[in-house]
Amino acid sequence: MIITEYFNLVLLFGAAMSFLMAMFLWFSPPFYFSNRVLGTLMFVWTFTITSFSIQSGEFFVRFPHLFGISSSFAYLFFPLMYMYIKSYLYKDARQIKQYLLHLIPFVLFILIISPFYFQSAEVKSTFIKNGFPDWINIVFNYGSIIVVLQGILYTILSIRTLQHFQYFRKKRLSSKQAYSVRWIMQFVVINVVLWAIGTIGAIMGMLDIITPIDPFKIYYLGITLLTLRLGYFTINNPFSFSTEEKNILRSSISNDKKSKSLGTSIDRNDLKIIITFIKTQKPYLKKDMNLHNLVEGTGFSKHRISELLNNELGKSFYDVINEYRVNEAIKLLDEGKHKDYTLEHIAEKSGFNSKATFYRIFKKNTGKTPNKYIQSKE
Repeated sequence: MIITEYFNLVLLFGAAMSFLMAMFLWFSPPFYFSNRVLGTLMFVWTFTITSFSIQSGEFFVRFPHLFGISSSFAYLFFPLMYMYIKSYLYKDARQIKQYLLHLIPFVLFILIISPFYFQSAEVKSTFIKNGFPDWINIVFNYGSIIVVLQGILYTILSIRTLQHFQYFRKKRLSSKQAYSVRWIMQFVVINVVLWAIGTIGAIMGMLDIITPIDPFKIYYLGITLLTLRLGYFTINNPFSFSTEEKNILRSSISNDKKSKSLGTSIDRNDLKIIITFIKTQKPYLKKDMNLHNLVEGTGFSKHRISELLNNELGKSFYDVINEYRVNEAIKLLDEGKHKDYTLEHIAEKSGFNSKATFYRIFKKNTGKTPNKYIQSKE
């Protein structure tokens, strides 16, 4: 009994720390979007940890309106984690409307369970004492599965986002910036471990399996320790989550009042990232490639990509892509592939969606038709 009380005391201390950090990130300047997303995540943690540490039938009978709220907040854990990472790394990802789809499970759960929430305190207390209707138990059980699936999906998205950022920006990060990115990666890894433990607890709960150690206690203790670690890091680096943005993020420096030469240097570096992605990933080989593919691959906005290509190369997006397709076709022709395949097949392998387009673009870029080019080579 004493151990349980000390355990709950530790959880409550972690909840208090989480709440203080949430207020710090929300109301202390500078008011960065990523800071407020993280603050929202920590507030969700606050409520969830507190609910678990004081949960008891008597408590919820006295305060029935609080029952189930922490379950709805569970749908926000991983979307908020992903929103924080994405908005911290990319300036173009700092508008809430970009993430509305990620909030659908949370909203749907609230809507589905709303008939219970709108009941009077007496009715809720009766449910808590005597048991819930089957439909409520089904909603909570299937909701646990959805949270598990969210953990898988958003962990993959978060790790991919970090790896992509490191791949294209590793040569431009200072040691402090690199440390911040590594810390975020550790943050994700710890969440993965906690998610796995929470998943085990959810499955055991659905199967009515009882063990000496409750996995959820480990889960909430892990969240508490992570909160304390996060609080320590934030206090020692008050604005480290976002003060590095002006150096890390691809567009923010150009928005500052820097010299023209510095702006040109940034533009060239950003262009290099785009060209490197095109050369290494070869998205132009897809017939249906569009500007959105470069947005997903580089993290730049459509406007930024078009601006760089126009200002630095004097070419449109499709001019650049078609040049790479023509070069791919020339490579295949130089290898003698036209002897084994038709020109229509070569056009398709080069990313062109039709033979007519292939002929037109090829002649525009080389001054010769594909047939004339083959003849000149032979």
